[in-house]
Amino acid sequence: VIIKGGDLLSFFETWPINFIGSLSATLLRTAYLKRVVPALASAGSELVLNFDLALYASILRHGDLGLMCQVLCAERLHSSRYAKVDVHTRRPLEKAVVVRMIGQLGGERAPWPGSVRLTGLALPALPPAERDYTEFPMTRLLHVQTLTQT
Repeated sequence: VIIKGGDLLSFFETWPINFIGSLSATLLRTAYLKRVVPALASAGSELVLNFDLALYASILRHGDLGLMCQVLCAERLHSSRYAKVDVHTRRPLEKAVVVRMIGQLGGERAPWPGSVRLTGLALPALPPAERDYTEFPMTRLLHVQTLTQT
């Protein structure tokens, strides 16, 4: 499926959950990486656990996410990967940094909280304005309790 990038930014702003996966499981355009990595690297001291999510959020401002509906690779986590990081203390601090960053990105947002617009992979040849998108309740997929709309 293809998921609108702006919709995912709205979702990540409320629910900063990296369901996309690690960087080793993604294909990213070099032009986007050259544009966003220097800024993220300068904030490197703030982002250790959530660097992937911050990178995805920065890139999704410029485009959409193509997501395969099957697992094509797996990542082995080494036991010392976060040995020097106090995960329980650092995670909420980093999530706050990512949410603040997403709020500053701007751009088109999802039609309602917790939803995303998606379309099939067969349609990417069409310009985004001509694609037939379907609204999908992302919170239901990820089993996250939705907020009531005010």
